[in-house]
Amino acid sequence: MSTASKLQGILFGMATLAMTCVAQVEYPGKPPGKGTIDCQNECVIIKNAALSMSWSLGKQGIRPASLCDEQAGQKLTLGGEVFQIVLADGNRYAASTFAVDGKPRMSRLAPNAKAARLAARIPGWQVETTLRSVDGRLRVVWRAMIHDEANYVRQEISVTALGKDCVIKEIVCMDEPVPGARVAGRTDGSPVVAGNVFFGCEDPHALAAVEPRVSFRLQRNAPLRKGETVTQSMVAGVTPAGQMRRAFLCYLERERAHPYRPYLHYNSWYDISWRGELFDQVTSLEAIKLFGERFIKPHGVVMDGMVFDDGWDDPKTLWQFNKGFPKGFTSLVAPCKQYHTRLGVWLSPFGGYGELKKQRLQFGREQGYEINPTGFSLAGTKYYAAFKRACAGMIRKYGVNHFKFDGIAGGSYANGGAAYVLDTEAMRRLMLELRREDPAVYINLTTGSWPSPFWLRYADSIWRQGHDMNFAGKGSKQQQWLTYRDQETFRSIVGKGPLFPLSSLMTQGVAYSRNGMAGEKTFDSAGFKDDVRAFFGGGTSLQELYIQPGKLTAADWAVLAEAAKWSRANSDVMADTHWIGGDPLKLEVYGYASWSPRKGTVMLRNPDDQPRDIALDIGTAFELPASAATKFMLKSPWAEDAQKPALAVEAGKPLRFTLKPFEILVFDAVPQTAAKQ
Repeated sequence: MSTASKLQGILFGMATLAMTCVAQVEYPGKPPGKGTIDCQNECVIIKNAALSMSWSLGKQGIRPASLCDEQAGQKLTLGGEVFQIVLADGNRYAASTFAVDGKPRMSRLAPNAKAARLAARIPGWQVETTLRSVDGRLRVVWRAMIHDEANYVRQEISVTALGKDCVIKEIVCMDEPVPGARVAGRTDGSPVVAGNVFFGCEDPHALAAVEPRVSFRLQRNAPLRKGETVTQSMVAGVTPAGQMRRAFLCYLERERAHPYRPYLHYNSWYDISWRGELFDQVTSLEAIKLFGERFIKPHGVVMDGMVFDDGWDDPKTLWQFNKGFPKGFTSLVAPCKQYHTRLGVWLSPFGGYGELKKQRLQFGREQGYEINPTGFSLAGTKYYAAFKRACAGMIRKYGVNHFKFDGIAGGSYANGGAAYVLDTEAMRRLMLELRREDPAVYINLTTGSWPSPFWLRYADSIWRQGHDMNFAGKGSKQQQWLTYRDQETFRSIVGKGPLFPLSSLMTQGVAYSRNGMAGEKTFDSAGFKDDVRAFFGGGTSLQELYIQPGKLTAADWAVLAEAAKWSRANSDVMADTHWIGGDPLKLEVYGYASWSPRKGTVMLRNPDDQPRDIALDIGTAFELPASAATKFMLKSPWAEDAQKPALAVEAGKPLRFTLKPFEILVFDAVPQTAAKQ
């Protein structure tokens, strides 16, 4: 067996093991139970103890009939269109105008224990039927499915061009008047909520509207060749009263590419990687050894990866190694294995930034790789094949388990838009194909993404927007950095995408290095401790360490290890992390809270140079469901606070905290009363 084949076998085994150790967000209501499907009298009904959804299926195609919240006893009568396909020539094909080709076909969805997606590991039911347009131009296979214990039903349509090519202008999912509906977000790909129900087109480009009717429009303006198929999906779900964010998260954690899991790693940017400079295997090996000997071995920390950022490649080629890596990353694999970690790598789909990008694009033009206004185009067949080959080679040859994909489509500050829909479709296809190489690969999709929850059907994390680093507010430069980092999360994610999980963000992590703002001369160990505790208290899965390892003292490593181990021990809780408190830029006390039936966590920070108060109602902070325990003991997890007494808190009885200037408080919250039955 070849070395590459052995490595693939090891990777698959490690991926399978990793997938058995992921957290699952529990539904915050009565268990939904097993799903069923019933097809009779031209009616399809999907049902469990949480919800039911029905459609009429007959001579006039397919129409939705109702969505019921079974636990609340509320019924939403439907009757609009499941979908509409609008062609560039002006023809519009509504679902109700198609001819039904045969009877609906029901099938059991068998669980796949090795699947990356959590829902695929859970049994369920699916119904599908084939529809044909009366003019014979289009065939649509419609599917609806439910998995056991799900609070949602998904639908898919697979559209195939028959006879000849056509140009699809847009696909419209859903077309219904829904009382009280509102768009939950200010970017493309936002869901719609109405009372205790939610709807979504599972595409980050879908434009949601609620007036005069709820609809999701996906602009394509792209040809569909004869025999080609394009698939689009949508979701409808229910939630207990007051639990929209958590119930939507329950759906998302089941259907995302991979459930929440921490990925702790070193990133070489600001350290051995910096603007326009190339680095080599010598400096890379030194970073691995320093982390191994000073952090991993002495503290017993699980380190998921050593990620090497921009500067490893020769920009006068296309994603090939520079001369400082004569055998690629081969020399780095064994040292990583020695410290029980793996390699990760930066690649930029559109070619990177600055002078190195100019050189890459010049080479690309000479070789005939497709280019758009922002750089390389993944929608181009030649460039896509080359980029995919480079990525797959990283997994097969070097066991890479992390990709930092930096720069797609419109680049920084993207909120959506149809101009690059084919590029983002190609990016999503690539991410799914790489998960077939390694189901547990962690994919960080950075600039060019926006806070649509549906990006997570492909990526593990997206960019929080804004500058990589900056300074805002009061205090030292280090405190201003913390304020800026969280200010951007509040402004660009909490404000624009309230149902996007804060657990799935690239926030720029802990920064304490030698170059750029991370190399700010006034940064010190005290500020580093604040950075570490504020960051890990936020709960995001992408745990980036932009650190110059030679800069840290033994005490610094101990602080970092304590926080990283605490975070991993609470990963089942951190999947729920959400914003609490005020606006960092207004110098208001703010923070993050996470809750599960087992326990909760709280992080609070004062960004002001004056003392600030906050009245913490633990029930509000945790967004406790009706059945949850209401009394908790708050206790700092840090060894230095071991002698401090625990604080008793109770839902509905706010406890006032006065935080000193720039103070950070982190608490474990242990329930003291049994959950209500």
